[in-house]
Amino acid sequence: MIDSTYVVPMTAARPGIASERAARIARYFGLPARATSGPESPRDPTPLPWLGDLLPRAGRITLLTGPSGAGKSTLLKALARKLRGRSVRLDALPLPALPLVDCFPSLTLEETMRYLARFGLAEAWTCIRTARQLSAGQRWRLKLALALHNHPGKVLLADEFAAMLDRVTAHVVTLCLRKIVRQTGARAILATSHNDLIGTLDADIHADCDFVRLRIRARQTDAQ
Repeated sequence: MIDSTYVVPMTAARPGIASERAARIARYFGLPARATSGPESPRDPTPLPWLGDLLPRAGRITLLTGPSGAGKSTLLKALARKLRGRSVRLDALPLPALPLVDCFPSLTLEETMRYLARFGLAEAWTCIRTARQLSAGQRWRLKLALALHNHPGKVLLADEFAAMLDRVTAHVVTLCLRKIVRQTGARAILATSHNDLIGTLDADIHADCDFVRLRIRARQTDAQ
């Protein structure tokens, strides 16, 4: 499958410069010294016409990569605004005060156990616990499972994707997510600074941030 790669400026997606000293530092490093507060905010109405290029189609995944502070979270927030309620943010998803086996009432017990197993949550002592009794990594995986199951028509937005997981578990969960998205026609936009997940995720749209520019690679079927 042929890919198309193009570069767009991220200037409008960068936070503003709050002081003259900060502006001097920005100039020293060749960064634009803007006096605004972020993309498409009340104090910065500058549109980002290329944002639509980052929206995945059904059964597709968009991956935002780049070092910490490069603009991934800012882009994710701008995409959430563009989706206008048609997305679910993983970090904002509430967890039910129920044992894990009771968190999916539309599934039979056997189906629930199989589904939890896909996220590494089917161990005996794990699936009978409530979310409050789980580790931070387990709670993150439970949120992912709930988001994919309970919000099938919405775009999943996940910042710092799999950041709190050990790398083996991160790859296993990534493979699981990719399979579910392909099978169900779900859509996901993920942001991570861990480049080791790029190959595992095999995203359909990959946008790499470098503070000033955004390099977008899209499979030909997803290119606008």
